[in-house]
Amino acid sequence: MPISSFGLIQAKLAEMALRIFAVESAVYRVIGHIDDRIDNRKGDYDDELDAIEEFALECSMSKVLGSELVDFVADETVQIHGGYGYTQDYGVERLYRDSRINRIFEGTNEINRMLIPGRLLKNAMNGSLPLFETIQKVTEEIAAGKFDSNGDQGLLAAEKQAIVNLKKCTLLILGAAAQKYKKILKDEQELLGCLADMMMAIYASESACLRALKSQNKEMIIAAQIYLNDAVEQCAVRARTALSRFKKDGDLNQALAMVRKLTQHPPIDTVGLRRELAQAVLKANGYPFEY
Repeated sequence: MPISSFGLIQAKLAEMALRIFAVESAVYRVIGHIDDRIDNRKGDYDDELDAIEEFALECSMSKVLGSELVDFVADETVQIHGGYGYTQDYGVERLYRDSRINRIFEGTNEINRMLIPGRLLKNAMNGSLPLFETIQKVTEEIAAGKFDSNGDQGLLAAEKQAIVNLKKCTLLILGAAAQKYKKILKDEQELLGCLADMMMAIYASESACLRALKSQNKEMIIAAQIYLNDAVEQCAVRARTALSRFKKDGDLNQALAMVRKLTQHPPIDTVGLRRELAQAVLKANGYPFEY
């Protein structure tokens, strides 16, 4: 009986595939934006640097997402190989040994996590991004109890609504934190890390959904559904951690109630969906998606 016939192994194969799909989608997305900006400029070196700088935030997210994905896939691959994964006779040993450095060079992931929300605030301060105006609008919507869906009944409708709500949740926490700490927000590294994780989860989830909708591929849709489902749970935890840092008592309870509303998502059978995705991996004898 092949090891790939076991449920927990299939779950690992599916998880690796869906995470690769989401992060790959995010990376292709930012590369596409950069290419579009370069094409619309004069084409000299300084213009290309400006185009890249414009998407520095997304590049930081891609670096963290990609390097941590490589670590995850390498670790799970060793686990599937068992003790053989430690021997040089199997290529996974080299993969496992080489993957670790990626989270350190090209800007440690800790530095990039601080840069992600920091750059968003910087863009708001220099006027290139109407961040605070958007935060004010979202705050007013939430205060008025506007948690309704957009009425979309199409493919991935629940996922698209969840992304909208997660963006609102992140903006509200970012705005409240900026108001509380002002110039010393940069010293609240754990708080910035929570916000960065939320932003990365949203960006990768949205990228996966956009790609799945464009392709109409069944397995891509499944991957997007699972990734978004898990992203909602991750964002709920990070939001609770962040808010508990600077809100107390009644204010905290009120803020957490808002988070619960914004992180509501219809339950889905992720076990069954992962089994379906695992079959696609086994049929392809590898990564099942093409761009």
